[in-house]
Amino acid sequence: MNVLLAVSVGSACAAASGTLWLLSEPAVSLYARSVLSRWSMRRKVAEGRRRPLYRTFTLPNRVRGMLRPFVSVFKTRNRERAKALERDRCLSELAELIDVVALGLSAGVPFDASLEIYCARYATSLSGHLSQAMLSWRLGLASRKGALRALAARLEVGAFTTFVDTVTESLDFGAPLALALTDQSKAIREEHRAMV
Repeated sequence: MNVLLAVSVGSACAAASGTLWLLSEPAVSLYARSVLSRWSMRRKVAEGRRRPLYRTFTLPNRVRGMLRPFVSVFKTRNRERAKALERDRCLSELAELIDVVALGLSAGVPFDASLEIYCARYATSLSGHLSQAMLSWRLGLASRKGALRALAARLEVGAFTTFVDTVTESLDFGAPLALALTDQSKAIREEHRAMV
């Protein structure tokens, strides 16, 4: 509607100035003609003087009912495939996470700061999940242990669950975490190689 108004105002201004340069451009005049024809066609269809050029195709209810189980199967498969891809991605990114956290801990940086360094430096899906978990325990919505365990349950990666258990036990009991994480990183890399 605004285009039609702009074209008509432009053509009136061009006619008033004595030049028809606006309508002499082939692309502009073709566009203006197509806009005008579509607008007049819609008006004729709305008034009932003309039938629409296309009809929407809808399936009968019986056919839709028969297709519904197949659609749900395809949706479930797509969800499962997406979860499997997310698990593989997290498993491949987990070794880097453990290496960064272990290096930070061996340099004397606390666990939260080491985790924050990883989340700031790496733009991966695992760093995004960990950033959300860190935000939740910093805001006080959950404890560190609860947020990490909830993330492990959501990701369903066995190696990440082991990492979370190691971290929470070490932080609870004050055991050295850097050595345990280094050994775990080697085990995760071997597991990933075996899966590939």
